[in-house]
Amino acid sequence: MRALLQFKADETGFYYSLMSMKRVFDQLEKNPKAEICCFNNPSELAHSKMMRITGKLELLDDDQLREEVYKSRGFLEQITGRSLKQYIEVFRLSTGEAVFWTLKDAGGEREITPLKF
Repeated sequence: MRALLQFKADETGFYYSLMSMKRVFDQLEKNPKAEICCFNNPSELAHSKMMRITGKLELLDDDQLREEVYKSRGFLEQITGRSLKQYIEVFRLSTGEAVFWTLKDAGGEREITPLKF
């Protein structure tokens, strides 16, 4: 299990950026299966909502997306003290299943029908 920061999401899928020098990049190249959990983090737990998506991540060879990531995450270079642009890789999850639930569903999660996308 690894935490990934979502880069963006739109009608074409969920996008994640990674640095190619990280182990998780090698791991996802070998096994692209993923389960991703998104949580709305409300101020009151009773209002929590969750979306869990499963599918396969695909590595994209897209310089325009890499540039978008670089522009939005340029602050990382200030932290690391070196250029990271050459290491940026982008993965997309574009097909799979999604399950949405709240705490009211906690006892019946198995009965929730996944939404295919």
